[in-house]
Amino acid sequence: MKFNFSLQAVLDQRLAQEERMQRDYNQTMAQISAVRHRMKDVEDDIARWQVEVRGEQMRMGFGKRGLYENWIDVQNDELKQLQGQLDRMMQIAEKERQLLIKAMQARTLMEKLREREFKLFREDADRAEARMFDEFAVRDFAEQRKHKKEDEAENSAYLGERNS
Repeated sequence: MKFNFSLQAVLDQRLAQEERMQRDYNQTMAQISAVRHRMKDVEDDIARWQVEVRGEQMRMGFGKRGLYENWIDVQNDELKQLQGQLDRMMQIAEKERQLLIKAMQARTLMEKLREREFKLFREDADRAEARMFDEFAVRDFAEQRKHKKEDEAENSAYLGERNS
């Protein structure tokens, strides 16, 4: 007898949903990592050029220094935009994480139901097997008893013929 979980289609759907949500969450986290990496690059670049401007301040002309400072301001603006993007992505990641947790809980619930149903199936199968073995034992006992009575009947008939 084979076990068939009555809600297997639901469990499969929950597994697929969890995998999808895990994939979405991982993609968002990868994007967050890329934005953080980009922010680090921009910060490093700003710091490097600020040091360059400060170091060359006396030899650098006003116009050239203004260009560098404008470029640094543009980079700071980009950094602010990246920070805003990172904040939005962190909110999205948190929502995806919460959905993933709910999907995992739903899948776990289905797996617990499957385990419970399998346990009941095993109990029923064990009872059926025990009944079958009991039936075999009863049949064997009845057959042995029948043979014993037949043997006794033959022996008594043989003794009865012999005594006459």
